[in-house]
Amino acid sequence: MFSFFKTKKIKTIDEIYEKIKTVYGNEEISEERKSELNLQLEKFGYIRERELTNSEVLYCFEKKCEKFNFGSSLNVGNSEIKEINLTGIENCDNICNLIKELLYLPTKNGEVLTSIFLTPFYIRDFDCSYYIKGLKISPKIEDKLAELDGESVVRVFVGLAKKCGHAVFTDFMTRFARYSEPFLAKPYLARWIDVKYAEEKINSYIPNVVEELEKTYDKDDVEIVKNIYGQSSKGCLSEDYAKIYEVFKYHLIEYKKKLCKEMYSKENQIKLQKRVQKIVLEFEKKDVDEYTMQNAQKITEKLIQEGLWTLPCGAYKEDGLPIFDYMNSEENYPVFKHFDKDGNNISELVKNDFQAPAYLSENGYLNEKVEKYFIDFAVKQKETFNFDGFKIDYVKHIFDEDKEIPKEFVKKLVETLKKKNFTILIDGDYKKFKDIADVVFDTLNYDCPQTILSNSGNLANFNTEVGKSISIIRTYNNRFDLTAGLEKKEALFKWFCLHFLPAGKNALCPILFTDGDETFTEYEFSKSLGEDEKIAKNYDDEFLNEFRAISDFRNKSDIVRNGEAVIITEDDDGFVSWLISKEPAKEYILAVANYKPIRENIILQDSEEKIETIKENDAVVNKMLHLPGELKVSKEYVFDGESFIEKDFEQTDLLEFEVLNPCEYRVFLLKR
Repeated sequence: MFSFFKTKKIKTIDEIYEKIKTVYGNEEISEERKSELNLQLEKFGYIRERELTNSEVLYCFEKKCEKFNFGSSLNVGNSEIKEINLTGIENCDNICNLIKELLYLPTKNGEVLTSIFLTPFYIRDFDCSYYIKGLKISPKIEDKLAELDGESVVRVFVGLAKKCGHAVFTDFMTRFARYSEPFLAKPYLARWIDVKYAEEKINSYIPNVVEELEKTYDKDDVEIVKNIYGQSSKGCLSEDYAKIYEVFKYHLIEYKKKLCKEMYSKENQIKLQKRVQKIVLEFEKKDVDEYTMQNAQKITEKLIQEGLWTLPCGAYKEDGLPIFDYMNSEENYPVFKHFDKDGNNISELVKNDFQAPAYLSENGYLNEKVEKYFIDFAVKQKETFNFDGFKIDYVKHIFDEDKEIPKEFVKKLVETLKKKNFTILIDGDYKKFKDIADVVFDTLNYDCPQTILSNSGNLANFNTEVGKSISIIRTYNNRFDLTAGLEKKEALFKWFCLHFLPAGKNALCPILFTDGDETFTEYEFSKSLGEDEKIAKNYDDEFLNEFRAISDFRNKSDIVRNGEAVIITEDDDGFVSWLISKEPAKEYILAVANYKPIRENIILQDSEEKIETIKENDAVVNKMLHLPGELKVSKEYVFDGESFIEKDFEQTDLLEFEVLNPCEYRVFLLKR
């Protein structure tokens, strides 16, 4: 399974590694150079240099393993989580370049500081890691020089990561590209629709709509609207025509809902699946599966010709199944409408029409055949690659009308995997999955420190009330919202806030990131994770050093890492301060900042319309902060270009700040 080379397969990670050493570890390293590399590991717990030879990569890896010892059980805990796209690494067909990624991750004896979240590594549609085309591993990561196929490369990467103290997670996918090989080899895994049949039925129903409208509106007007509707674009209509158009459209969409409901029934799905299977067997052997399929492109073309398409994902909410609307004649693909549970059209929210969810539920019940396939697949994934956990992605898409279906499926999956010392990460509402998940991907806002702390506090209260220890992953990216990119200072302040606003042991919030240096490329965060090509990094040492220093400070400070923050002041002008303590409290960390972004989009309302503009935010000036209790400043932590160092500070309980620019922050050590 997953193998592409017909050489003898190396069975263990140690055997694979020895093979790698014979191919790439032959270059001599001077003693002076070894001392330089060892010093970095000793000082930081990771390697900071970017330029390493293959032999140096292997030397540093072995030294890291020697220095930091771990047991066999790793968990995400309160760690940072580095998202890694193996096919996006430069020269990813050299296994040493993948191992080098492990050297950049902080490590500490007996504690997981950085886990790895591995994006899907299978062949892809549209070069996107979340449009999985099949379950064959991308050939881009095959190392022909070391005679390693894709499976061996992934296995060795995961195995070596665990050896040097990094837990590894990946996505557990319940959705694929529309014509993915699993759906072609096993048509029962997806819902199907015959768009040719649907178009015929809709066209035959239009005279009924016309007849109904002619009872209320002028016959000629109805005929004009009917012709406009057939063009799939209404253009600019007069008020009277627009009214008729909306009524016309309403009658048709109600019919389309009824038609689709009939087509999505179990009885009709079985018929469609048999038609798909018959077409597949025109091009493949009878025993073909998703790993041996050779003619997926030809099969896809024939299915499209016959009008057979998989049903796409819905919107990002509990909305039921998409409704076929019409065929886009220019680009030859079906267009669907999406409605929420109240019947509201939410089609503009949908960005997943190129993905298809698994047919996991039917009329409020789990589809047992499909359920078994995915649970078996999960177990196989675990056994093959030895992952520490799965993120169960987009659980909201694995149901039809019943909101409890995701929980039921995930619960069965978890019950199977928990027996194998496994961690489950859920992309969904932590309150809904409180009895199932260990860690949850959930939406957290970042507009100010108080919001971050408030969200964490809600999690802490929830965990205390229900007696759980669920963690929420905070995602660091180069945006404050869905549109605005961050400047360097803004990004560093966001990174600082995510690290320096702990909410105590009952609200562990691991931080997911790609790379500090990747943040300031032409790529946005989501694209850098998905592209099946080299990620163009913009190495900005000044930025990257501070980025790493913030992380290092948190990792070395028990107060910051395991303490609890309390807001002291938060003013509308941007001035904010908070105190971090950990019981028994002898020392405290004080953070003071201007939380305003350098510039932000704002909406101005004039007499007739809203105008969007950009506002430059001001520095806060002449601020005073009285420290609570009997606390006094002992030291200030100052970034020296490489790390935060302690600087003596006059002991006082009153701090004065002449100027704090937007996103500027300062850190102090306090004592009683």
